[in-house]
Amino acid sequence: MKLQQLLSYTRRAVDDFHMIEAGDKIAVGISGGKDSLTMLYALHGLKRFYPAPFEIEAITVDLGFPGFDLSPIQALCQEMGVTLTPAGDTWPGGEDPNDTNLRIAPTYPSVGELEAALDVLVLATKLVSAQIAQEERAQA
Repeated sequence: MKLQQLLSYTRRAVDDFHMIEAGDKIAVGISGGKDSLTMLYALHGLKRFYPAPFEIEAITVDLGFPGFDLSPIQALCQEMGVTLTPAGDTWPGGEDPNDTNLRIAPTYPSVGELEAALDVLVLATKLVSAQIAQEERAQA
């Protein structure tokens, strides 16, 4: 498959399933195999012309296989301008004794979104309370 065809398929899937919105940060799990590297290449290529700007971050986990070498992946990510986050980076000093901890900071809702969610919660609570009170009066 040629790169242009890969980008076309990637764009179609992203558009059809509304997978990327402006400002998204997409984590790509990188094992060093052909599937994960193809996904990284496809998203990196898509980023150049996709109308909604987004970021890519590569994530790796050292599973302890003998001879596992991250240096080629690190070089590729550096060449592409993609941040590479190995497991363990969130521990103090970036030293996870088991090299397995991975924490991706979540995107928090805005104050307006929280207020809207609380308004819905309060309204739902009031409706349920009113319904229970009405049922209790009907039984009395």
